[in-house]
Formats: sequence, C-alpha cells, structure tokens
Amino acid sequence: MIRRLCFFVVILVASVATLACAPRLQWGQPVSMADYPTDGYLQTNMLTVQRRRFALPEGWHFQRRRDTDAERIKLWIHDTGGNKVTGAYGWEYVKVPISGPIAAERYADLTMKEFTQKSVQRTEIDGTESYLYQGVNEDHRWKRLSAVLFDTSGGEGTSLSDVTFLGDLATFDQDARTLYAILGTFKIMPRDLSERKIKGTFSFKCDDGALVWVDDESNKLIKKGFKVFGKVPNGSVILVVGQISTTRFADFLNMKLFSDEETSMTLRFAGGTYEARALHGDHPTKKNASTVYLFKHEGQDYMLEIFRGFDTSPGPVSAPMHEAPEILALLDRKFYFHR
Repeated sequence: MIRRLCFFVVILVASVATLACAPRLQWGQPVSMADYPTDGYLQTNMLTVQRRRFALPEGWHFQRRRDTDAERIKLWIHDTGGNKVTGAYGWEYVKVPISGPIAAERYADLTMKEFTQKSVQRTEIDGTESYLYQGVNEDHRWKRLSAVLFDTSGGEGTSLSDVTFLGDLATFDQDARTLYAILGTFKIMPRDLSERKIKGTFSFKCDDGALVWVDDESNKLIKKGFKVFGKVPNGSVILVVGQISTTRFADFLNMKLFSDEETSMTLRFAGGTYEARALHGDHPTKKNASTVYLFKHEGQDYMLEIFRGFDTSPGPVSAPMHEAPEILALLDRKFYFHR
C-alpha cells in the first residue's frame, strides 16, 4: 500500500506560489499531542537511529529501507503481524524555507491526489511546526494519516520529515489513538546516539557512534530481535540478538556455512556470563567469519550472532570471536537487559 506514496517536495517548493488556483482542504481544530500519551511506548519499544527517535506499541517492529525504496524513505513501521497498518518515515532537505498553512495545503494537494475526504490539522511535534493529514482512498478501501514537520530552525532551508500510515478502513479508526501516540514519539536526538529498547529482552544503547541499529529481526523463529553494525580494526562487525523458539541450529541457519562441530563456551554479554552452545563458520577466501551462540536468560532461549568482515584476510579465525577485546567491549558495554 504505502509503496504508492510519493513525497513531492521539489514540486512543493516550485508551486507554493500557485496555491490560489488549488482546491483547499478542510481544516480541523488544532491537535495537542499531549492528549496522546507516549511514555508507555518509550519504555517498551523504542528506536533511535540517524538522530530520529520513534516508539511503538509492544509487538510492533521497525524495518530498514530497502535498496529499491525512494531515497527519501528512511524507515518502515509494521504492526503486530496482521499487516493491516503500515508506516514509513521519509526525510528530505530543501534549500528554501517552507512553512505555514499555505505550504501545508499545497503539500496535501500534491501528495494526496488519490484520496478524498481530505483534512488537515495543525499541531506541534518535538517543538516543531507540524500538520496532521487524513484522507480516504475509496477504490482500495484505505485510510491515510500523515504527520509532516516543517523544521526551518537549521538555517535558510527546511528539514522536512513525513511520517505516514496507511491501513484498511475496517481497522484504521480502531488504531487511530495508537497512531497519534506513535507520531508524538518523534524526536530529534543527539548525534551519535543509537538505541533499540525492547521490554523483557536484551536491548542496546550506544552514544559514541561505535554501533548503529540496522534492522529488526521478526519472524516465526526469532522475535524481539535486532541487528546492529559497527566498524572494528581491519573491518566491520554485525551483531544480531533475539529470542528464539527453537534450540536447533539447523532450524534457522544455513548449515553449509558452518562447521559440523558444535562447541560449548562461556559467553560474556550485557554484563552477564552465560554457558552457550556455538557454531562457527570461517571463510578466509571471502574474508569473513561468523559465530552463532545459543544460551538461556531467565528461562528464555536466545541467539547471538557475531559476523565479522575483514578488509584484509587474517587467515583462519578462531571460533571464540566473542573473546576478541574489540568485540567483547561492544558485547559487554553496549547491550543490556531491559525489564
């Protein structure tokens, strides 16, 4: 559904002056985001990436942009599995100031051509002039809710953020308060801060740029999981952690990439020490190696994967990759268990 949306910012800049000829929207009363509390979401299911913070209801998850997505789309949001509501975050910078009701009306005119019953309301999100748009697509039985932030505080231009949700008409109105609360969690955060907080599982926070969130892991076998990326000496590292519903490596791994020999070892992770089972895959010609660990915490089964890519081949890499000082520092200091 949401793939069909476009953010016509360049056209917006060129055509604001012609608004007098454009059909006008129905304006509603201003909205106070304080009417839609967000504290619960911020404590249970929160993401900070590229200086943008969002929080979701428990069970919802984030997904990184796909290579085929428009460049301005930075992030996707998915519901608990029914896929009846899908969201996207888009960002763009333009070199001229854009703000006020005229720009708000023209933006809707350009981006909501397929929708009827269009309305707009002024609000404030993260201290920034913002507008909430709604519309209905009768042909597809969709409803749309968007929040557009016109931030002109950074200089002569405008930082334009667009958070858009699409959902089927049968369920969209039931989730309306939830969607407003999600929009209210948007906030610009300090540079170099990346965090993925999920209640009841391992979470992650890094404020020095050493690691950044990449994607969530959400499928039948791995839940409440996520992936982070960082640079380390002679290459990079990807760390994946999540709850699992199986303790058989073969259920979720391509066993051709790993040795047949399972080993036992002590894993230092998130301030704790765990007895773990591990499989290791070493590929010197491809200049990478991977170790996957299975362990228990508070009765729940977890997996941790360390994938390391090398700029220059180090030769064979030993199985206990978690013991390398540069990796151990990340595992022990950047992760925590969030109750």
